[in-house]
Amino acid sequence: MELNQLLLMAKNGDKNAIEQILIMFTPLVMKNALSIFIAGYDVDDLKQIGYISIVNAVNKFDFEKCTSFKAYVKNAVQNNFRCLIRDKCKDNATTSLNIKGADELELEDLIADSNTVEDEIIYLEELKEMNEKEKVLKIALGKLSEEERELIEYTYFRNISLKEYAASKGIKYVTCSKRKQRIIMKLRAAFE
Repeated sequence: MELNQLLLMAKNGDKNAIEQILIMFTPLVMKNALSIFIAGYDVDDLKQIGYISIVNAVNKFDFEKCTSFKAYVKNAVQNNFRCLIRDKCKDNATTSLNIKGADELELEDLIADSNTVEDEIIYLEELKEMNEKEKVLKIALGKLSEEERELIEYTYFRNISLKEYAASKGIKYVTCSKRKQRIIMKLRAAFE
């Protein structure tokens, strides 16, 4: 039977015609349902959404405005999936640190705090006991990255040569030398 005849019958309430149209467009629904992932939906859920889109397209199709029902159904199914994806993206974009996971821990509990209150108090007490130049140096060292602080610590406080440091890290000596020069420039800038 021709698609336009099935469509007319389906618009008049013929359930067999609607069923035949659904069977006819099952490959389109399957292709779209298998090509996307939406959290919380499995393939069967997506197929149902595709079939609902087809039934709605049958009811809304106007022969006077559109000439191709196939193109109309294809657009309807794809647009409904896109709309569903957009709605789920909005839901995913808003979350809270107080959401509990499977182990009943909140996300907030899983965030590591590198500085405790005790660490801050100790740091402030150490600053009080230092002279002005030591304070500036301590603050400047605190602003360096972990990698930069490590290089300074090894070469100045542990008395390991730059050549040995470079070898232990698998870095070229020239690269280490340039890094050290940049770090020293940063520290000097703190004193100016």
